[in-house]
Amino acid sequence: MLQKNSPAVLSKARAMYGKRITPAQFDEMLRCTSVVEVAAYLKGHTHYQKVLSGISENDIHRGQLEELLRRAFLEECDKLFYYQGQLAGTQFDFFLQETEIQELMRMVLLIRAGKPEHFIVELPQHLMQHGKVDFLAFSQVKTFRQLVKLLQEEHTYYGNVLEKFVTDDDHRLDIMAIEHALWQNFYERVMDSLKSSDHETQELEDLIRLRIELLNLCNLYRNALYLHLSPEQLKDVLLPWGIKIKKQALLPFMEARGEEAFTEELKKVPYYARFEPEEEETIEHFTDRIFTGRCRHLLHFTENSDLCFYAYLLLSRQEERNVVTLLEGIRYGMAPEQIRKL
Repeated sequence: MLQKNSPAVLSKARAMYGKRITPAQFDEMLRCTSVVEVAAYLKGHTHYQKVLSGISENDIHRGQLEELLRRAFLEECDKLFYYQGQLAGTQFDFFLQETEIQELMRMVLLIRAGKPEHFIVELPQHLMQHGKVDFLAFSQVKTFRQLVKLLQEEHTYYGNVLEKFVTDDDHRLDIMAIEHALWQNFYERVMDSLKSSDHETQELEDLIRLRIELLNLCNLYRNALYLHLSPEQLKDVLLPWGIKIKKQALLPFMEARGEEAFTEELKKVPYYARFEPEEEETIEHFTDRIFTGRCRHLLHFTENSDLCFYAYLLLSRQEERNVVTLLEGIRYGMAPEQIRKL
């Protein structure tokens, strides 16, 4: 963990967040008509100027630009490490593991589809420098069994977690169960790292619990609209931590069928009463809005540098995703208003 009383980390994180892309700048990028124009704007008017300085925006394609944005995100985080001087055991390690899990799930999906060789086409270069998993070795993996063996030989967190899902028929891999097992293990380790009785650590734990609860709400909402899993089945895919909605209060959400029934249950919890699907707001946008609002508040007002650092990481990642979403929207010719809603 970062030192909780590090004024340098607090001031640096807030100063870096002050250089974020503003709503007005996003509006200007929405008027761009090509990836080239967005790249030129990012290069000339935003904090991505340094990472894009050595490239020609006329020659870059979308995949390269997205990779550079991810690299810029990690380089910005490295600046905070200068003020801390200790990498091991920080929230940033957990943050990297989140990306590792996302890439592992991409590989699992490709294995189930019989196309594992496609993974290397979009090799996450930013993780090659910072992460603990040798993604380059995935080029030799053809089956899920081989993937598990590789992860175990590399002594990662993931090999033993995935071992129980090995099957002779990769086309029948249980994607939902695999993903749940990875995230369950991840958050167990995060929670174990936060075991403490002091108030400042409790603040960080509350933020993580809020994040988990919002993820559960998204999954419950999708279930109400599309999946229609039973409460017993849902218990196997929900994460067992929450903060506003206790475990016993989740049953009405598990039994909800359809958007109207789910929304009625959500409005009984004051914290979530602002969800307005009739205004074409998606559940993901709603939960992101709640969570980023909480992160912004903590970034500005907490004196816990660990918490401030984690909030900065999450807000920076959201900005990166917004830019990537904007790029995708422009690439597919979507109207600016459609992109803005995303």
